[in-house]
Amino acid sequence: MHLTIFMLGSRDYPKLIQDKLTQIYSAGVKHKQLDSDTIDVAEAIQCNRLSYYERTEPENDALPQIIQRISKLGFRDAMGSKAAEYKVENLTLIVTPDLVFEKDFVVNIYPVSTIPDSLLPGDMLYTNACLFALDREVGVVVYVTPDGQQTQYFVGKSNRMFEQVVRRARILSILLGERKTPVIEPSQYCLNCKYNDRCFPQQKDNSPQLLEGLFGLGKK
Repeated sequence: MHLTIFMLGSRDYPKLIQDKLTQIYSAGVKHKQLDSDTIDVAEAIQCNRLSYYERTEPENDALPQIIQRISKLGFRDAMGSKAAEYKVENLTLIVTPDLVFEKDFVVNIYPVSTIPDSLLPGDMLYTNACLFALDREVGVVVYVTPDGQQTQYFVGKSNRMFEQVVRRARILSILLGERKTPVIEPSQYCLNCKYNDRCFPQQKDNSPQLLEGLFGLGKK
């Protein structure tokens, strides 16, 4: 028993596992190398600065994110999901809906920890873009929790929403082509973003002098 513990302790198994999953993810799961005139709608609807760094100076994802993305694309593979394109002049938008019903509607399925009270904006924009790429009129967004709860929301085709996606995609395309970093788009998602330090560099000061000066807590 002690030998087993010693042998396990001699190697960093968590790192070995993460490195292997990262290798799998990089080889077959990560976004294919796209040119600056080809934008995945998922890139356009999230923070453009995040999308830019993912293309130009990517950092490895943490293990939970890698597993989540592998699981998502594994699900799409099982569903037979296929990418579709929509061209606007020299710009090409790419979407990959989860399910497409012939000449009818599009379905996107999202695993969530709790059922949201309303349709999330990013999911609405992505599903609406799917409708344009596949020439459908109705989309359905399904949210499913680990314990089996589910709900669905309907998405009607909206030119105005799609124009917003095209505008963001075009801006990202231009900035990628010119190698210019997009402006910061502060939101609650910044706290957990792996590029947070690039946008909001922080210098921690653990010394008590600042608080003492602010609140008159100096030694008497």
